[in-house]
Parts: sequence; C-alpha cells; structure tokens
Amino acid sequence: MRIVDRATFLAMPAGTVFAKYEPHFFAPLSIKAATEGPDFYVQDLIPEFVGNESEADWTETLDAIEDGEVAPPLDYEVIALDDLRDAEQLFAVFEPRDVEGLIGRLQQALADSGAGKRR
Repeated sequence: MRIVDRATFLAMPAGTVFAKYEPHFFAPLSIKAATEGPDFYVQDLIPEFVGNESEADWTETLDAIEDGEVAPPLDYEVIALDDLRDAEQLFAVFEPRDVEGLIGRLQQALADSGAGKRR
C-alpha cells in the first residue's frame, strides 16, 4: 500500500483499489473508475441492492431486511461520481499484492464458513 495525493491518484487507471485516507484513518474500501477532469468515478465495495434507485428505496430495503425479509441481490456494479474535489485529500492505494491478499482472505472466509470452496 502507498499513500498518494489527489493529483497522483487522479492519474491512476480505472480499477485502482483504494481508500480515502486521513492520518491514521481509512475510509471504506473502493474501486476507482474513470477520471473526468477534476473529478473521478468510484465504486464503493459496500454494495447497493439490485433495483434500488433512491435513498428511499435503500431505507425501505433495509427496513424489510431488519423485519426478516430476504435481501434482494447485491449490486456490485454501481458507480457514482465523487465530486468533492478536496485538493488536500490523500488516498491509500492498494498494490496488486494487497488486492491478491484481500481476495485470498475473502476466499478463506468462505471456506471457513462452509459457504464456499477454497480455490
């Protein structure tokens, strides 16, 4: 992992795995999509639910899950514009070996839980 400034981050390719960083604090893990001028698109790894189009839908879905209903499928393809444009924002960028380690750990979690097979 390395910590980079905003200008360096904006020059990185789509697919870069990162977390916004403030000294001693990491925001949630995300994937960078395209850079567009001073902005970039981002895909958070806390997914949306398939079919949710608004914050009201999100709230309704979570209320239903809390009431014991089966959750709709998760949508890992939602991309949103991050247009905060904070020139001082730092980013913790995950190197390929870090991403491979995360994938391995998630596969192990599946195997440990009995929900999947280790590849």
